[in-house]
Amino acid sequence: MTEYEFTDEQNDVFLRFLLMLLFLTISLLVTGVITLIQGMIDPVQTGEIIVGILFIVIALALFAPMKNFLNIITTSGNDIKEFMRGIKSLNFGFTIILGVGIVIVLTIIIGFISNLVS
Repeated sequence: MTEYEFTDEQNDVFLRFLLMLLFLTISLLVTGVITLIQGMIDPVQTGEIIVGILFIVIALALFAPMKNFLNIITTSGNDIKEFMRGIKSLNFGFTIILGVGIVIVLTIIIGFISNLVS
């Protein structure tokens, strides 16, 4: 049984998606590193350290599936398997991002409540 192979047009769609994902990942990583450094320079800004780390974690979570989507474009014979691996990895990345979002929201709520109490 032969494996389905995406067409050149479909590979172009994957390439555009991959480039956008790469741009987003690099942007988040650079922002995270800069924010982390700012937080380390000014020790009072503990929040910047946390935000920087969170941006870096999000960037790494989005970086993981890129190899699978690149393999769809550059290899043959395993397009559907690579696609499914990429989607699973991307889903895991979005789960991490959701967890980070929940941590941020809870941190904001706790900070708001502690400001009201004090």
